[in-house]
Amino acid sequence: MPDNTALIALGLPIIKDRSEQALAIIRGRHIEDPKLYEALVILAEQVGLVTRSISPITRVLAERVAVSVLLEPPYDFDYVLTGTTIRLSWVRPSISGILLYEIRFGAVNWDSSDFVVRTASTSVDVNPFTGLVGTYRIKSINDQGIYSELEDTVVVNVIPPGPTIINASVIDNNILLAWTDPIIGSFNIEFYSIYRDGVFQGTTRSTFLSFFEVVSGTYKYGIVPVDIANNVGSVSEVELVVNQPPDYVLQDEHVSSLNGVLVNGLRRAGPSILVCVAFQNWQVHFTSRFWLDPEDQVTAGYPIYIQPAELTASYEEIVDYEVVLSNVIAVVRYNTEMITAGDCDVFTYLSWSSDNVTYTPFTPGASQFIPTMRYLKVRLEFESENDKVLMRLFNLTMSLSVKRENDGGEAPALVTDVDGSVVYFTKAFKDVESITATVLSPTEPFTVIVDFVDIPNPTFFKVYVFDTTGNRVSKTIEWKARGVV
Repeated sequence: MPDNTALIALGLPIIKDRSEQALAIIRGRHIEDPKLYEALVILAEQVGLVTRSISPITRVLAERVAVSVLLEPPYDFDYVLTGTTIRLSWVRPSISGILLYEIRFGAVNWDSSDFVVRTASTSVDVNPFTGLVGTYRIKSINDQGIYSELEDTVVVNVIPPGPTIINASVIDNNILLAWTDPIIGSFNIEFYSIYRDGVFQGTTRSTFLSFFEVVSGTYKYGIVPVDIANNVGSVSEVELVVNQPPDYVLQDEHVSSLNGVLVNGLRRAGPSILVCVAFQNWQVHFTSRFWLDPEDQVTAGYPIYIQPAELTASYEEIVDYEVVLSNVIAVVRYNTEMITAGDCDVFTYLSWSSDNVTYTPFTPGASQFIPTMRYLKVRLEFESENDKVLMRLFNLTMSLSVKRENDGGEAPALVTDVDGSVVYFTKAFKDVESITATVLSPTEPFTVIVDFVDIPNPTFFKVYVFDTTGNRVSKTIEWKARGVV
């Protein structure tokens, strides 16, 4: 029977099964405890005395556990962020027999962590992780494939991309955006997400971008850096004012009589509408709230009879411009007056049609570019802060601006064309405002007469050329026209 005197002298518990004895010592002692090493030596000697009484599997297990305890993990486990990788490094323990190191990633423990890499070196570059904090774990492995019982850990802290510095300019209707790389951030930037008025527009890997705005207004552009680990950085924003696009002029301005479809509203003189109004009879208004008279209503905090108000309302109308127009800019404006304290938000939506049957889906925005339309549908939606808010809306105006374009070229003006030489426009004008014509490279003064009938959708005009004596002559003329397309 094994002698327990030495183990008792070390103050260690005595367990009949020496393999279990080894496990109990290992689990209860630190690797550097000198008593542990001495106890393992004693157990190793005693295992030889009881080899006939324990199974080979138990004996191998005991031996591997003993080796695992004696096998030290690396120490001084540390990291450096290179911009593209996480460089992990450590110091090799003094004990011999170490063949490899295994690194895992996880915050809880070794067994639940994900395998990262196995290497014989004392440093390695690993791919960045998504997130701001991550824990790496490392163990030693000997030539028998046995892992060290203990491990070393390092917590990696990542700094997300910081803001950029935006340099913006407006040239005509072109928005030019240039920006710097983020001043701070652990990893390199993979791409930038671009936003316009809070709406995602796309991504780019460059630090320059341009927009062409066809509608005047104030726009807010946002740049959000995203690094190679998919960490999203801080947004940088710039607000720019775009003027009316060139060659667009006011075609029509319609002041609404506010006779459209009104929900939760009351029409008033002006014309104007009172929005978020609740329509209730006497019984519903008073009895359902257990009010006996108007004094009870005032006491409850509703001094105006039509309070409590609704929280939402809407107004919608259709404007017929009588002809189909192309490349127009529609702008909706209005004035409001708060009848009570509080806020009421107004949201503008536009839809359009060429036949008053099929309309485009409503799109938000009080100023919009429309490719082709005859009918404009305007919808206003109201959302009040609470049931005490009442607001009046008036001067609802729909403005339509059309694009002016130039056309021109060369054409023959022949004497044989008794009724004048026909010159066809190269653009599909809705209306022509002006036409000029001159003789190309004249050797003497010539007079060019333009004959044009101002009708909708014109396609041509006629020209005559006269010399200084009033005789018609044949010449090549150069012409220019400007109008609405």
